Amino acid sequence: MGLAVKGNTFRLYTDFYNSDIIIASPLSLKQIEDKQGFDYLSSLEVLVVYGGDVMCMQNYDHLRCVLENCNLTIKKDRNTDISRLREYFMNDLQKYMRQSVFVNCVLNSNLLALLHRHCFNPIVCLLLLSHIQGRLEMRPVYPGSVADIIVLLNGWIHMQTPPRQLFLRLPCDAITQASDARVKYVDANVIKVLNNSAYKRILLYCDSYFEYVYVKRLLMESCDERECGVIDE
Repeated sequence: MGLAVKGNTFRLYTDFYNSDIIIASPLSLKQIEDKQGFDYLSSLEVLVVYGGDVMCMQNYDHLRCVLENCNLTIKKDRNTDISRLREYFMNDLQKYMRQSVFVNCVLNSNLLALLHRHCFNPIVCLLLLSHIQGRLEMRPVYPGSVADIIVLLNGWIHMQTPPRQLFLRLPCDAITQASDARVKYVDANVIKVLNNSAYKRILLYCDSYFEYVYVKRLLMESCDERECGVIDE
């Protein structure tokens, strides 16, 4: 959705090339690429990625494609007023002046890679303009830990010793096969443990949406629907 600001008024659903604010999902921007291209992203000054962790669970490639096409040189002139262009746009330095804000609920390695690869403010701070702000990463610390568990027995609170954490290293020939290796391990080992009546209240966390879909299908096929719950983001 495009928004145009003129004085004290807002115009909704304006064309992207005539909009001051664009609100859209990466998928919708990717779908209109063939019709309009990405030239309307060439003059971005502020980029806000809200809920990037959810976008990565859906399709990480759409977000990556949009960021790769931000602040590029336009391919077609669309009645541009040259007198209003700023000097750094004419010198192809607009990507160094853009402010990028990533808002996520959890820390995600894919989003950190996008931040370091497609946000160039630190380069400006070191090479071009000393007064330009660089990068700021805020990582909140949440209270509580898996090592501090309170157990309630017969109405009395008992402090349990820290649980034993087991990390398994799965053999994998290439990093592109890591997801398949994890899914195969879950299918061969974890599902059997879940079917054992001695184990209750188990939470499975999937690293990607593709793993989540596969594990969800395995759980639905092997477990009773009353004993298996699925949380969709």
